[in-house]
Amino acid sequence: MKQPKAIAQKPVLHHVTPRTTRLQEIIDWYEAVVGHAPNFTFEGAAWTTNDTANHRIAFPTTPGVKDDPDKITHSGILHLMEVVRTEYMSARIPAPGKRLPAICVAPRPNPFR
Repeated sequence: MKQPKAIAQKPVLHHVTPRTTRLQEIIDWYEAVVGHAPNFTFEGAAWTTNDTANHRIAFPTTPGVKDDPDKITHSGILHLMEVVRTEYMSARIPAPGKRLPAICVAPRPNPFR
């Protein structure tokens, strides 16, 4: 593999665009858990952000989009993570006996180990 050329300033990742079959659920989850408020939504997509950018995560959907039962063996985004301050997340973690939004991913053994 070639060595990359040195650059004066590292590029910053601006946004990602994962497709979804559950648009409103994913909007609600990202807003409740990590503070991504929708800037613009319609039945076919939503653009969300947690800062002054137009969007950081865009969620398109169309009638042809469907869940992939073989997603573990297909290429694509496996994980998306944001680094947030502990006190920010502490305000969003539910009190004992309360539930996280329905599509929250609970920790579980890694199937790739």
